Amino acid sequence: MSKKSSKTKPPQWNSDKSFIDKTATKRAVLFSFLVIVLLLLIYYKPFVFERLEPMGSDRIASIGQSHQLQSYAKSTGERALWNPNVFCGIPIYHNLSNRAFHVDTFIGKLNTLIDWRIGWFLVATVGIFLLLNLLGFPWYFALLAAVMFLFFPHYQALIIVGHNYKIRALCALPLVVYGFLRLVKKGDLLSFSIFALAVSLQIRTKHYQILFYTLLLMLAIGIWQLVILIKSKEYQIIGKRLLMLLCGMSVAVLIAAQPLLIVNEYTPHSTRGGNAINLSAKAEAPEKSGGVTFDYATRWSLYPAELMTLISPRFFGGTSQETYTGDQFPQLRNRTIPGYWGHMPFTQSSEYMGIIVVILALAGIWFYRKDGFVMALYILLGFSILLAFGRHFPPLYRFLFRHLPYFSKFRVPMMILTLVQFILVILSMYGLKGLVEGFDLKKYKTLLIISGTLFVIGLVPLLNPGMLSYTSAGDAQYASNPQVLDMLKTARMEMMVQDTVRMLIFIVFFVGILSTFYFKKINRDILIVGVIILVSVDLIAVSHRFIKNAKLVKPDRIEQQYFQPTKIDKILEGDPDYFRVLALGSLFQSNDLAYRYQIIGGYSAIKPQLIQDLIDNNLYTSDPQQPVNWNVVNMLNGKYILSPAQLQYEGLTILDIDQNKRTILYRNDHSLPRARFVPAFNVLPDEKAVVAYLNHPDFDPSQMALSSEKPERLYFSTDAIVSITNYTPNQIDLTAVCQDSAFMVLSEAYYPVGWRATIAGEPTHIYQVNHVLRGIVIPPGEHEICFQFAPKSYYRSKWLSSIFVYLTWLTLLGTMLYRNREKLRRQLAKSGIKSGKSQ
Repeated sequence: MSKKSSKTKPPQWNSDKSFIDKTATKRAVLFSFLVIVLLLLIYYKPFVFERLEPMGSDRIASIGQSHQLQSYAKSTGERALWNPNVFCGIPIYHNLSNRAFHVDTFIGKLNTLIDWRIGWFLVATVGIFLLLNLLGFPWYFALLAAVMFLFFPHYQALIIVGHNYKIRALCALPLVVYGFLRLVKKGDLLSFSIFALAVSLQIRTKHYQILFYTLLLMLAIGIWQLVILIKSKEYQIIGKRLLMLLCGMSVAVLIAAQPLLIVNEYTPHSTRGGNAINLSAKAEAPEKSGGVTFDYATRWSLYPAELMTLISPRFFGGTSQETYTGDQFPQLRNRTIPGYWGHMPFTQSSEYMGIIVVILALAGIWFYRKDGFVMALYILLGFSILLAFGRHFPPLYRFLFRHLPYFSKFRVPMMILTLVQFILVILSMYGLKGLVEGFDLKKYKTLLIISGTLFVIGLVPLLNPGMLSYTSAGDAQYASNPQVLDMLKTARMEMMVQDTVRMLIFIVFFVGILSTFYFKKINRDILIVGVIILVSVDLIAVSHRFIKNAKLVKPDRIEQQYFQPTKIDKILEGDPDYFRVLALGSLFQSNDLAYRYQIIGGYSAIKPQLIQDLIDNNLYTSDPQQPVNWNVVNMLNGKYILSPAQLQYEGLTILDIDQNKRTILYRNDHSLPRARFVPAFNVLPDEKAVVAYLNHPDFDPSQMALSSEKPERLYFSTDAIVSITNYTPNQIDLTAVCQDSAFMVLSEAYYPVGWRATIAGEPTHIYQVNHVLRGIVIPPGEHEICFQFAPKSYYRSKWLSSIFVYLTWLTLLGTMLYRNREKLRRQLAKSGIKSGKSQ
């Protein structure tokens, strides 16, 4: 009988706490934080101690776009609200955060002492520890969860390419979830303050797509809590909690009024506003819903088969610029190759979640499938994965794209995998909980089934690697060179095999630790330490690939090396006039030239829609002999042209040919001055008609202004002169002398909000002319003219943010003092007694 029971009854440890459990919680938490800090300092040593920065594409673009603005701010102390250096001018006031004290401003001030990334990762660590403590998990679970979260390879890729807004928004996520769950559970003033501050912190990161995913998570958790309260018939509490949540969100919005309210003002005028003009017959108007087009929004959709990258990092070749580390082609080793062969245009990151994390998360779902909180998480998990499919699962994505407010303004559906990763971290804690609490034969078999299934999934392509194509649509460029394509396919297969074998090895190690624990060869402490080590080694090793292969340099050297003066700069700097540069080809979307000059093109994630209309419809032609619409270039003050190919236009003069960069610098002698007078005003029915007329052969920007607005008269005198006397990002001053009423066209981007024009101090109307430019009517005489950018929303939101952020911090501090008043009294009493004795 005893032998029979020994075979069926699972081994159990006694109920006594292990050494880890007996460790004092406060000391253990302090120890955990020290471990996290040590790991971060070692891992980010180049950033923290050597003060190096990655030369990521986004960072280079940011330096190019902002250099002149930063120089202006240093010399004047004034904050630029408008950037005149790209796209003929774009508003940037919506990107400026309030400088009143908050967590992000505190991190910014500490950046000279400790790298800002460490500061934000510690914010994430605090959020994870608080959240897991609220959920009832011990400190060592929080330590493991923090390691999982902080060393998610995707985050390292974000840091290297320079997606800093996104990394900050993700680091705020755990703290937001903690604040929300605490407020829902406790409903006190302290929870209210924490929630409002946490949400406002994430809003201030200015990554609204991550904020949307956070709201999805709060909705899922909130529904679970609502069901609990409804079942217990606590309707009064439901009303109070909902009111507190609503007030908390409102306060968060007011704290983040700068920049949130300004973004809401700018968005309708941006490429996310859904107001594009498209003259093409193939325009996607039916697919639009107040934002970008469906095809544009879903270009970066996760193909279902690419879910394999969640457990095998380079199953689809890694990144589009993957460092080759294989043995098949020694000549390629440590060189970058186009590794990625999936269905997206390209990728710069890894979505690897960690094989042990995935196993534990799946186990947590099964062990606690009836738990309401876990149920909310795994339902959202499934929904998020379907959403990540984007265009590959159109019934869901297209429905939300058409009907969910603001959803059509987002792109990159696969970005929601960042939410998937966070959910997996929390679910994996439930999986680990199932291991250390009541681990029996049933749970052991469940984990073996999960591990075995993933093992088989990985084994199949290893046994038959030829089942995969290792090619993508982008490989069409190698059609004339099949040897190169064959080499690429072999290298991609090799990377798939390497990482999939790696995955299987980690599964074997995990099952080994699991089995030795089940058969009582090791205790709980060793199991927990073993899992922490396995997860750390797994994630940190994959994450380190990005740091190891990154090009890190001193920040000042980035500018010295990348923006080093060239022969072209010597030519352009010798021109005293106001002018713009048009770079053609791949240079059009680069901000490099904006480092020193004002350009017609450039890069911005959310540019004004008016300039995008011009780019899409007017800047280029379908004529191969004359690919550029020179009337448009001339009206935009495009005096210099940088082209990768020869251009045929009577007004062009070659100034320089750069054989290394394969570019030709032209001077456009037909370029119109920045401020000029036109004799005629041509009124058209609407802006679409204006855009269409810009392509008409009769359009002459030196002789007419086009507009859908009608002034008091249509013909004006050109017997006038004008000169720019002062030019700053926020203000342009001019002096004009007119013999009769004249119409002046200013070749600066039109933006209907914030710009105010005055003539001799008196306000005057700014006309939208030629779709993208500004124009004003000037009466006879000599006048001082001023264009000033001072949007009321900026100053109003700045005032609101400052007031509410300080009020909320005072509420938080006051609540904490009130809750601990007895403890403070005792301490004050003790200190008083001690001081009395000393006297």
